Amino acid sequence: MKNKPYSIILWILFLLFCFRVSSQLLQYFSPVSFLPDFDEWHSATLPYAVLVFFQFLIIAFCLYTCIRMSRGKLLKNKKHGKRYLILGSLYALSMVIRYIIRMSLYPDERWFGGCIPILFHIILASFLITLGIYHSRHTTMVVHSEKNGNTIKNSLYIITLLLISGCQLIPSMLASKMKMRKAEYTVSVTKKVAIPMNDGKPTYANIYKPKKLSSAPTILVRIPLDNNFKGRFMSNIVGRIWAQRGYNVVIQGVRGRFHSKEKHIPFIYEREDGIATLRWLNQQSWHNGKTGMWGGSYFGYTQWVLSDQDSLGLKAMFTQISSSSNYRMFYPGGTFAYETALFWATRSHSDKDTPMKYKILRNGYDQGTMLEADSRVVEDIFFLMTGLPIPHLMITGKK
Repeated sequence: MKNKPYSIILWILFLLFCFRVSSQLLQYFSPVSFLPDFDEWHSATLPYAVLVFFQFLIIAFCLYTCIRMSRGKLLKNKKHGKRYLILGSLYALSMVIRYIIRMSLYPDERWFGGCIPILFHIILASFLITLGIYHSRHTTMVVHSEKNGNTIKNSLYIITLLLISGCQLIPSMLASKMKMRKAEYTVSVTKKVAIPMNDGKPTYANIYKPKKLSSAPTILVRIPLDNNFKGRFMSNIVGRIWAQRGYNVVIQGVRGRFHSKEKHIPFIYEREDGIATLRWLNQQSWHNGKTGMWGGSYFGYTQWVLSDQDSLGLKAMFTQISSSSNYRMFYPGGTFAYETALFWATRSHSDKDTPMKYKILRNGYDQGTMLEADSRVVEDIFFLMTGLPIPHLMITGKK
């Protein structure tokens, strides 16, 4: 039986991948000591529920292929074989590059520590390569020239390969640009962690922690970003950069933004929510009692309102393009900055951080009264023209 060696190899690779999926499921629902921790099996590229769905789709495909191979019913197709070989080879190459990058960033992990996901990606790549070799051999099928189609496909494969490699390098490249020290730790990520506020309504945060550190100082970033690709991508880079260098990083959405619920009302809750967050941090075993904060613009405001909280462990602030006096920001020289206020209010009034285009803002600037400018652009924004109490909030939180 000519296809028996291929059948044996495919079954072995299939069973190894099943071991990976079942082991991760076991560690998720009922952790055991004889297997690596759950985080070691998970690269955090996808939420676990989504990852499991795709894993079972892969298992179904592999099982179907193995059964047909064993029964001799898997018809050889040279065109399919070529595609499997290209895809499998590029897949394997991208994982080898990813492994080399990881080992250069975290040399203490040699050879397989923390690289379980990469190992099983290579197993899946091997499954595709084996399948490609099987289809490519002993077939008389004639394949017509498809140079243009192949050029496009190969270009897509190369772009995918570069993206995979680039995503691994982005945090390190940015850190190098900022002249930060070399990465020392791999990172565990816990998403949508509920942090209770004083009124019982939680805000939510993604928490990045350096592995192999029982406790560490924490960098708190309170963000008014959207929970979209851009917001998740940027917060993930920020969290990983510092966690790789020995800090816990808490990326917390302010009310109504990122993962957090409730209505987003600028400035009102930031002091009391920030204090509640510092108190919560001091109760966490992984936090060593020292907190720093980072960010610019509204991120900066969330720092200023907590600048007197050294008794709760706030030891450092890195504030950029943000004033400690919102009055001077909206009333430079004592004159109301109408254009600035309308732009800011229309961007900040809802649960979406969406700046208005100038041609839309002109409906507020160029016609009618200032009192109705917000309604002409979006809707009535209650905090914009009712005496503007909110911009008068200082770092003490008083009006």
